[in-house]
Amino acid sequence: MLIKEIEPIDKFGVDLLNRENADEVIDAIIELPLRRACKFFRQKGVKTVMSSANKNNVLKPGIKPTEKEDINDPALFLFWPAPTFEDAGKGYAWIMIDFESLSNENKDLLFSLESRTGKNSEPVGEKGIWFVKAHNMFEHDTNYNGDNRQKEFMKRRIQLSYNDGLYPKKVAIIRMPVNEQTTVEEVDEYFSKFAQSFKSQVINKEEKSIINEEPDDNDEMSH
Repeated sequence: MLIKEIEPIDKFGVDLLNRENADEVIDAIIELPLRRACKFFRQKGVKTVMSSANKNNVLKPGIKPTEKEDINDPALFLFWPAPTFEDAGKGYAWIMIDFESLSNENKDLLFSLESRTGKNSEPVGEKGIWFVKAHNMFEHDTNYNGDNRQKEFMKRRIQLSYNDGLYPKKVAIIRMPVNEQTTVEEVDEYFSKFAQSFKSQVINKEEKSIINEEPDDNDEMSH
C-alpha cells in the first residue's frame, strides 16, 4: 500500500492516554504508517504531540518539498499566512515530540542526529529533524542560565505559528521524505526504528499525555 492512498484522520485527541486504553487510542487517532512508532515512543516514555503520514504529504511531481531554509525567516511572520506545522509535511511524513519532556540523553541523541552531514559536508540531519519553537512576537529569548541543552535548542530552532497554549512551546519534528512511490511499510519501518533508538525515560504522571494528528486544511490541529 502506498502513502498516497492513506486518507487523513480528522479525529482530535488530547490527554486520552490517561482515560482510555493507550494502544486503542493510537489505533483510532494515528494514521496506519505511524501507529507502531507511536506505540514504541509511548513504551519509551516519549510524549508525541502530532503526526502525519497520508496522501496530503505527497506532493505533485515538480513541487519542491519544504526545507528549513524555506521558512526560517522572521519576515515571513509579518504577513498571512505565516509558516505553520503544515509546512513540515510538504513532501514529508512526520512525528512531533515534546522536546521539554525528553530526558537529557534523548535530547543529546536528537542534537547528534540533527548535526549529521553528507559526503560533501552538506547538512542532511536538519532535513530529517526540526527543532521548533512556537512563534510569539511578544516573547523574547533568554540566556537560560547556563542550561546548555536549552541553548543548543535555541541555536538550532526555527519558529512556526501555532497555539502554544494548547501545544508545547518547544518541540522536535522527525521527518521522512515521501513521494508517490513511498509505501506504508517503508514509513512504518523508518519511524519505528527511529523510535526504538530512543532511551527509555520516566514520564511525570502529573503532566498531560498528548497524542495528536496532522493539521487539517484549515490549519486547525486535528486528528
